[in-house]
Amino acid sequence: MSKVDYGTVEINIGKETYVLSPTIECVRKMKRWGLSTPLEAMQACRGFDPETLATVIVAGSGKGQKDINPMTDDVHYAGTVNVAPKVIEFLALLMNPTGREIEDKEDADEGE
Repeated sequence: MSKVDYGTVEINIGKETYVLSPTIECVRKMKRWGLSTPLEAMQACRGFDPETLATVIVAGSGKGQKDINPMTDDVHYAGTVNVAPKVIEFLALLMNPTGREIEDKEDADEGE
């Protein structure tokens, strides 16, 4: 049986690296936190809005809503123009998670 790997996006902010995973839970969190769609989030990120950038990073990295305010500060000090491209890349992946297939080890062994 094959599994789908939708990929991840790594983003460096200061000395921290965050791994953003395109999951349905991420979409749900963003919706609960005021971003109705990933497209809306992408448009705000293109406007270099630090709060939207922070919200996407927090949701994508699996953190909680309490982490948005500190992340907003971190994004601001890192430079929104530096952070936005990776967040936009992640949102594009989130909107189109076509992924690539990866064989299970068991399936690969059977083919030998």
